[in-house]
Amino acid sequence: MNVLADSPRERLSLDFNWRFHLGEAPEAATLFNYPEVSDLSKTRMGEIGLEGALANLSDAMTENIGAEVSCVQNDFNDRDWRQLALPHDWAVELPFDKTSDVMHGFKPVGPGFPQNSVGWYRRELDLPASDSGKTLWLDFDGVYRNSLVWVNVIASAVTWMATAASAMTLQSLPLRWEE
Repeated sequence: MNVLADSPRERLSLDFNWRFHLGEAPEAATLFNYPEVSDLSKTRMGEIGLEGALANLSDAMTENIGAEVSCVQNDFNDRDWRQLALPHDWAVELPFDKTSDVMHGFKPVGPGFPQNSVGWYRRELDLPASDSGKTLWLDFDGVYRNSLVWVNVIASAVTWMATAASAMTLQSLPLRWEE
């Protein structure tokens, strides 16, 4: 007996058709009023283990931080962003730099390289009306450090400090169903 074959669950890969932009959104630094988000570049050595003291993580979603950032908007034009599939690690693609930190593999990321230390990913999902009323989840198998996820301009998930797998339900979010 194959239990998975008998399950009504369906798992779909969303690893394709992502858009990526290396660098901060121009207005993000002035719109984010949040200790970690105002400088997403990297956690400093002295900050490790202080996540709760640095920021109240529940504020990100409660206050919907970043909702005014242009690339979070549903109608944002991301055609100039690079199209790629996940998994993706932009630091691997950067050139080696002898002035960079050995802890970053001599890649120009982290303190001193803010232009290479923040990346934005976007993905549109088509949700058929026939899925309305079903429990829908987004699973992220590995998000590296300090990430925020917006769904329809609503801050919906936060990951801090390390590579992590996470899951979020879409039930409480304002979803748009295809006709």
